[in-house]
Amino acid sequence: MTYAEIHNAIRSRFKTLIEDGQGLPTLYANDGQTAPQDNAMWCRFYIHDSAGQRLTVGVKNYRRSGIAVAQLFGPAGQGDGELIEMADAIVEAFTSVSAGGVRYLTAYQQPVGLEEGRYQINVICPFEAEHQA
Repeated sequence: MTYAEIHNAIRSRFKTLIEDGQGLPTLYANDGQTAPQDNAMWCRFYIHDSAGQRLTVGVKNYRRSGIAVAQLFGPAGQGDGELIEMADAIVEAFTSVSAGGVRYLTAYQQPVGLEEGRYQINVICPFEAEHQA
C-alpha cells in the first residue's frame, strides 16, 4: 500500500466508526477547520508515519508503520468519564484488527491533562501495512 492508501484507509475507518458512529466532531490534519468553541467534546485526528522496514532481499517488499493519534478534548472541570468512554470506543475500533489493508496493533490511551483550556486524553493507535514496489 502507498502512504496515501494507508492514510485514506485509516481516516475512513475513523470517520465511519468514531466520527459518524459515535457522533464525535473531528478535525483532520490540514483540513482548514477550527476547533469548536462550545463546551462539547471534540477530536483532532492525525497520522504519523514511522520509518519503513524492508522485508525481503531482492524484492522491494516493505512494511510501513506508524501511529494514528486521536486527541480528545472535553470541558475542563467536568471530569474525564465521557472522554474515557470515547477513548475506549476508539481503542476497541483500532486494536487487533485488519481492515482496508492496514493491521492495527494494540491501541492505548494517554491522559494529557489540561491543554488549550480543555481536558485532553490522547488515544494512540499503532498500525502497519505492506507495500510491494
